[in-house]
Amino acid sequence: MISGIVGGMLGVIFCALLARWVPLVFNGKTRSQLLDENRLSIVLANISFLSGILSGIALYFYNVFQNNDWRGLFIGAGSGVLSAIFFILAITLMRRGDVKEAYVAYAVSQNAPLIVIYSIFAIILAGFFSAIFSLF
Repeated sequence: MISGIVGGMLGVIFCALLARWVPLVFNGKTRSQLLDENRLSIVLANISFLSGILSGIALYFYNVFQNNDWRGLFIGAGSGVLSAIFFILAITLMRRGDVKEAYVAYAVSQNAPLIVIYSIFAIILAGFFSAIFSLF
């Protein structure tokens, strides 16, 4: 438990240090304009990501995986990342918006630089596909 708290604190400090690289303007739109235009996709992406994490925890709770098995974590987190990416893309395309703006708005809403948030997503997805393929 203590390691989780320390890790969380280090994560907050890390993001605070990198916050100066979060774009304030993109395609001539301010941060608040980006967030307002993409509010629905951001909210649904966050909900779906949290649902993925909770489903990963449920895999352990219902004994699908043992407590020391890494695959449940990556299956849950990876499904959350995939669904978040999907919701951002789908909602943006439905409203005929700019997809790149939507992904920038998502990173801005997380107060993280683009390279950080999407690198984390890429690492999680690599673990997700490794976990899926290890099941066969």
